[in-house]
Amino acid sequence: MIVSTDSSYHLTFSGLDVISTSATKPRRPLRRRLLFATITFIPLLIVLELIAAVGLNVIYSGLTLSQLRVQQQALAAHAIDETESPHVIHPFLGWVHNPQLSAGEEVFGRQIPVNSLGFVDVREPLLKRRPDRLIIAITGGSVAWQLSVGGEELIRSLLHESPALRDREIIILRLGMSGFKQPQQLQAISYVLALGG
Repeated sequence: MIVSTDSSYHLTFSGLDVISTSATKPRRPLRRRLLFATITFIPLLIVLELIAAVGLNVIYSGLTLSQLRVQQQALAAHAIDETESPHVIHPFLGWVHNPQLSAGEEVFGRQIPVNSLGFVDVREPLLKRRPDRLIIAITGGSVAWQLSVGGEELIRSLLHESPALRDREIIILRLGMSGFKQPQQLQAISYVLALGG
């Protein structure tokens, strides 16, 4: 049983009485809480600014903020237009070759052009399955791409030795690119599949 008054309470548990005269602490006024938050926040802000200033000084030693701004404006003024670059930023793959400007790549004595999706390959990647066709997509970085070019005929001949694949057309699809790293390989496959390939 609890009996409470304004400044004390009385507990009774099976004949044991506990009496307390301490009242609950009243909440601080809003003004005091705001003052406390401000006094706490301002030193924290100063410390963060000092850390940022030291970081800028370490990374860009000796440059002032105005000099950094001038550099930033110069970079923005002389940015490369995507119509002038052989590579373009791709929203799903990171980067691809610019199909309008890139001549492709020469490897193992072959010049391989860029297809419409920006991959260095002689054919378009949006191919459809058929019972008489086997499509092999090779993804990866430079090693996988060079393997797909240099080992293309060997891969075909080894697969044609299998009775199940002897009469099928074998297409090597190059979805790899020099410099690609995971998850770009997986994204290249997903991208082509999403487009209906």
